[in-house]
Amino acid sequence: MYIDTSKYKTKSGKITERVLIRSTFREDGKIKHNTILNISNFPKEVIEAIKLAFKYKGDLTRLGSAREVELKQEKHIGSVWTAIQIANQLGLGSALGRTQEGRLALFQVIARLINQGSRRSCALC
Repeated sequence: MYIDTSKYKTKSGKITERVLIRSTFREDGKIKHNTILNISNFPKEVIEAIKLAFKYKGDLTRLGSAREVELKQEKHIGSVWTAIQIANQLGLGSALGRTQEGRLALFQVIARLINQGSRRSCALC
């Protein structure tokens, strides 16, 4: 996985920067890219922290001691954990499979339970 940063021009002529977390793989001898997450709308500090984590992914101890890290619980963590436990008890996770598509489908089901918005709004909640 890596951070892909690029600038592009919109139809209105505005230059916009996109920041994506991507992975690369080969298929039929050609290099393909898989976009995992679009982090363009994240705060600049968060993007820089993610870039720093990717830079030192082999040795995260170089980032500093754990005393410098502030842990913060987001608003939906309890409901997400509860929904995952219920899905596991019902066998929904194993029915959807352990592939990336199956996990994404489970995420979408849980996100719709918690936030009754669109699929795009699930990434922002």
